[in-house]
Amino acid sequence: MLSVKRLFQIIIIILLISVGLLFYNINYMNMVTTESFQQMEELKQPILELQTLPESKEATRFLIVGEPSSTYETTVQTNIFETLKSMKVTYTEKKSIGKENLKENPVLIFCVTNPVNAVDLDLLAEFIGDGGKAIFAAGIPENYTASYLYPIWGILEKGVLIASNEFHLFDNFMPYGEITFSYDGYNASTTLRLSPGTTIYVEDKNHNPILYENLYEEGKVIVVNGTLLDNQDSMGILSASVSKLLGEIIYPVAGTKTFLLEDFPPSYWLDSVANERLYGRSGESFLRDILWPALLSYSSNYNIKYTGIMYENLEDGSPSYAQNTKLTSYLAQELYKYSGEIIYSKRESFVLSSITSGLQPEESSFIKYLTNLILRGQVFHNINFRQLLLARTEETGWEAVKEDFSRLVKNYFESTTWLTATTYSEAYEHQIAYEQLDMVTEYKDKNIQIYCSNFLSGQAFYLYSGRKVKEVIGGDFYPLNNSYYFIQAKEAHFVIIYEE
Repeated sequence: MLSVKRLFQIIIIILLISVGLLFYNINYMNMVTTESFQQMEELKQPILELQTLPESKEATRFLIVGEPSSTYETTVQTNIFETLKSMKVTYTEKKSIGKENLKENPVLIFCVTNPVNAVDLDLLAEFIGDGGKAIFAAGIPENYTASYLYPIWGILEKGVLIASNEFHLFDNFMPYGEITFSYDGYNASTTLRLSPGTTIYVEDKNHNPILYENLYEEGKVIVVNGTLLDNQDSMGILSASVSKLLGEIIYPVAGTKTFLLEDFPPSYWLDSVANERLYGRSGESFLRDILWPALLSYSSNYNIKYTGIMYENLEDGSPSYAQNTKLTSYLAQELYKYSGEIIYSKRESFVLSSITSGLQPEESSFIKYLTNLILRGQVFHNINFRQLLLARTEETGWEAVKEDFSRLVKNYFESTTWLTATTYSEAYEHQIAYEQLDMVTEYKDKNIQIYCSNFLSGQAFYLYSGRKVKEVIGGDFYPLNNSYYFIQAKEAHFVIIYEE
């Protein structure tokens, strides 16, 4: 008969072996480790398809016009460069332009508030009147030195500067429905009364135009009435403006939506006393019977894959151990079962950063969500459950946040079910493919021909067009609203066919 001491020794050995096997499974069963990320960074996507591209015949060129004279204008200029790079369109920078620069009918984007020093205003009026296009991205000057441009800008009356911190986006301006949201950046707009021919795409809560389009004779301009484009989080506004101004454009995006669950499964002790008081059950029962089923329902309704993150160290720097062995094993199996994954990693090892975070929607950061949605085709949210699982009061527990959390998931994911649901490692793969993609586009009367190199099958694109798409040869298409289409290319050369 075994002694009590010997029996405890055997139990401890069995527990150590179980924990060791658990972490072995976490590291090697369909998982991404820190070393795997390093390998992915070195390999840079070896499955990309390389093609020889035809010579570009792109008719549209962008001229970024103006010499910044302030930190604000320099930042606007830099953000414009980064936005056009993300859309993979060609552009040239010019401090000033003359008639010779306008021969090929470029699209002008002014990065300075007052264009008077960047172009002769008579020449600019003539260019736009003859069918030219321009975006005035840096706002409207406070003084009246550019009042000559008021007819081009569609301004009947100009008032004073006001701060705007709540915006309303109209339908079809972005691949998202009509919405009003708070803005956490600083934006100073001028009160304006516009001519009847203008079209407002963004306004503030007092119905003052923030971004609008004006038709001037045969040409068209878009005016940003404010300072919001010095904020990188707002650059989706410029991307949408480029699409509206051109009337037809296709550009690549990552096309993914990703959901990280940090410190999940939990590697720390769950407070059974607090959980019993808050939920009438143990911490393990709360996770297994309440929280995880709720997450599964969102996954099913909104097409979401989850990536669980287990860190090597806790937030205080102490080593992380699987304290809840049985629960951890169950949740790991559930994640794999529903096409998810677990990453066991250092906290600083992540290449991709989440766009939004938290259990409750942050309305003031919604512009960041929209920018990443339209500019990169990404939704990337993360939640750290540690605070929730270690909650001590009802105000910080699940019952207090579950309705807001449901609203958050609905706002971010319900309207983007067409994006590809990805785990973190899959999102990384798509991001590398998007960054390395080279493309040549030929716009024709009845179709668009797209040639790609460094191509990954399933590469996503946004198409903005006023025409109806009939089919995509070499890919699939999904109408998002009356203006935007989501394209998934299956072949490096694909063709978009319009209805006649």
